[in-house]
Amino acid sequence: VIFLSLKAWRPKTIWMSISFIAFSVFMGVLVSSAFMVVLANSTSSADFINTVGISFFITAGAFLLMALFGFITKKTLSILVPFIMSLSVGVIIISLVNFFLQSAMVYWITDFVIFGIILVITAIDINRVKKIAEMGGFSSNTNLAIYCAYTLYVDFINIFLRVLYYVMVSKSRKD
Repeated sequence: VIFLSLKAWRPKTIWMSISFIAFSVFMGVLVSSAFMVVLANSTSSADFINTVGISFFITAGAFLLMALFGFITKKTLSILVPFIMSLSVGVIIISLVNFFLQSAMVYWITDFVIFGIILVITAIDINRVKKIAEMGGFSSNTNLAIYCAYTLYVDFINIFLRVLYYVMVSKSRKD
């Protein structure tokens, strides 16, 4: 991850592609382990497919909405980064305090705030990719295309894992 971030503006190398492929494989292992948890908690293969399918379509819809917001916005969304960072620090502090308090309501509030932060970061990343494309960054000999693909891939997976968790919790409460 650090290599991908540091080498984005450098001249194209095969190592950037190899790093992205390796990251994608490792992320695939992570997501497949999440699928194993879903499978273990499913009553049938149809229930498993239903859970993953619902999660995927909700994720795709959320990603599409944030992508449209990030793409349609004329100004740069980077001005939101300090606000998001401050909010993230506040959520981390509240989560640490809640570690001792063990309040379910505080847990869910912080969890949804984190999900909101992930969605806003997705819109910021889409806006940033749009700005790079407008500057002609993808036509040069840099690794920006791979870096942008990595960024959007991570955003999608973060949203997917969070939505998958929410769908599983929702299904477990219905049973």
